Amino acid sequence: MRSTRQRRTRGSGKATVALNVHVDPITKTKIDRVADALGRSQGQVLDLIVDHADLTQTAPLAGTGPDAGSGRQRRTRGTGKLTVALNVHIDSSAKDRIDTVADALGRSQGQVLDLMLGRTDVDAHGRPDFWDGPLATDYQRELPMASSA
Repeated sequence: MRSTRQRRTRGSGKATVALNVHVDPITKTKIDRVADALGRSQGQVLDLIVDHADLTQTAPLAGTGPDAGSGRQRRTRGTGKLTVALNVHIDSSAKDRIDTVADALGRSQGQVLDLMLGRTDVDAHGRPDFWDGPLATDYQRELPMASSA
């Protein structure tokens, strides 16, 4: 059973910004899996993950790229064919954090999301390691089917 994802509360989308990036298909699958498990939108899931991301592990990578100090490094030519589009609205604070990490590492926003999601552990139910709240299945039950005869 695929759970229904909740949308943002009416009026709260005014504080969000668009994030249009290309990510690894495994990253996209993980976002979808967590969104279904928690009953949240992809943007809300990214807000949670970015807020809980442990950036201390990425600190040694800062300034080590070939274009360090001169801007962000794009993906290697030809590897974009192996990525998928991710178009979401996220909180402006999460976007700022992604931009800060991307600038520090000299990587694209999509590569930063790949790093953050790659370091987020998800259990068999799709629950991230930091999540202690209910799953969507805890409050969404299947309706009984009426007999057709």
